Amino acid sequence: MKKTIYFILPTGSPPKLAYTSYGLEGFVVKEVELRARSEIHPEFRVNCIAPEETPYMQDVAGIISMDGSDIVIIESSKYPRERNSLLVLEPPIIWPRAYHPSIKDTFDKIFIPTDDFIDNRHFIKIPFPGWAPLIKEVPDFEEKKFCCLINSNKGSPYTGYELYSERRKIITNFMNYTQEFDLYGNWQGIACWKGWANHTPDVMKNYKFSISYENMTNQRGYISEKIHNSISAQCIPIYLGATNITDYIPKECFIDRRNFSSDRELYDFLRSIDRKTFENYIEAQKKYINSPQAKIFKSYYSARIVTENFIDSLKEKN
Repeated sequence: MKKTIYFILPTGSPPKLAYTSYGLEGFVVKEVELRARSEIHPEFRVNCIAPEETPYMQDVAGIISMDGSDIVIIESSKYPRERNSLLVLEPPIIWPRAYHPSIKDTFDKIFIPTDDFIDNRHFIKIPFPGWAPLIKEVPDFEEKKFCCLINSNKGSPYTGYELYSERRKIITNFMNYTQEFDLYGNWQGIACWKGWANHTPDVMKNYKFSISYENMTNQRGYISEKIHNSISAQCIPIYLGATNITDYIPKECFIDRRNFSSDRELYDFLRSIDRKTFENYIEAQKKYINSPQAKIFKSYYSARIVTENFIDSLKEKN
């Protein structure tokens, strides 16, 4: 009889990665929302403790939680540690507890999207699966609007490395410099707000530039979908985030915010970019997006890391 692998998703979250094609064919794979985790076994409604000897855990090969929030970590502690894995797709500024050394008391494997903390035993690097294919039909350079920012309006209690405040700062400054700056997301009430973007690249393709700041800086290797959405749209991202971004994405593909002393200097530089310079960036993006260098940000690559490590872990236990 096949054993079952459960993927616990945040409530209301769609599946993020396709796992079954990469080494899990010998298992029954089920996705369970966090609020419905009792579906793993009916007994969970009565007894939330699942020690190794509990009979109803014997057909469970593993439980992979795709959320690093406190509630998931607390609930996961009720499962046997050796069958628990955690997939973290946010940086420490969002889910700090998921990066604390004590997380190893609850999870045997913790897959994280940064280069820091990695020990290849418990903490394993999984690149954020943010790659997106190139949109082929986009407006001409002269038809594109100037610049946009597409993000949720959020904040963080953690100061120092968060970039939410930097987003708000550049919004304020660019609004003072030009009326050709557009804002999408939950920024209602701000003059340049244009509504919501249902599919980010489809909106970005209408702009020459996008503000593509991560949620956090000073993290090596944490590169989310933000820069890839812009590249997909043939829009030049202004990037701030991973300190080693050029180890992953060629510098010719984006504008590095760190190269400018102020938003005003950045703005003046953007205004100086002509068609030829713009097209040079786009050509570099086209080369990158289909290169071996970019494939690590594809979903199948991340899925393979998770499944291969999971299978190897089972072999070690047997």
